[in-house]
Amino acid sequence: MNSQTGEKSGTMLAECKWEPPEVVAAPEISGTTPFSESTEVSISGPNGAEIRYTTDGSNPTAESTLYSAAFSLSATATVKAIAIKNGVSSEVASKTFTKSE
Repeated sequence: MNSQTGEKSGTMLAECKWEPPEVVAAPEISGTTPFSESTEVSISGPNGAEIRYTTDGSNPTAESTLYSAAFSLSATATVKAIAIKNGVSSEVASKTFTKSE
């Protein structure tokens, strides 16, 4: 209310409802380990999510390699991946693939 004119303010307060942040499921990394020559690695994640991954053991970010198809490894490596949906990242999934000697 305006103390000088007695008019009510036209401002309304919107009702705010707290919603928990969206949770994105971590992707699944699959492939054979240990392997002798090479192994094919595939990564799957929630519908509508993009998958980002690394093969050097570092944690992936939104700028990491975008997963689009299965890929081959011919040396021991740790693959880590995240799923990103609506700007929310999943926990990091990790799998080490070991080449047999």
